[in-house]
Amino acid sequence: MKKSIEQIRSNMDNSPSFYHVSGLERNVASLGDAIMRKTWHTIQAPPGRFFVTSDCPVTTIELIDGKVGPGAGLAKEHTAIMLPLTPEYLFVAASPHMHWKSVGEPRFVDSVNLLVVQFAHKRVYSHVNSAEIQSLVDSQINKVKFGKNAFLPASQNQN
Repeated sequence: MKKSIEQIRSNMDNSPSFYHVSGLERNVASLGDAIMRKTWHTIQAPPGRFFVTSDCPVTTIELIDGKVGPGAGLAKEHTAIMLPLTPEYLFVAASPHMHWKSVGEPRFVDSVNLLVVQFAHKRVYSHVNSAEIQSLVDSQINKVKFGKNAFLPASQNQN
């Protein structure tokens, strides 16, 4: 039994997402405060385009000097938090200094969909059966991983 417990503890210690999940309860208040300091936007997809969602629907990007970094901490000033609400609408919470168009360009929708797929663990949801979306899922699913290439502790984050 001791060996099993030690193995479980080792697995937990080596899990990139364990400390993120275990810390949620104590961090909820600060996360809520960070989101409330941002401005909120609803972005509509242009005609003929749509947003997908996934089993990990909230995504973040850090926008600094025109460079986009996925998986940035929610409380960072330059982080935009995104959540597809429906195939037609996307919620964005971002710095008051960032400006967002009310209707996204097709390229913007494609970029958001790529990000949603990269954050997804096992499932991506679309309201249409699309070979383009299937190809995106097949090549990009689960590429953004907590503690590996996203949401890194300050000691590992060189930005």
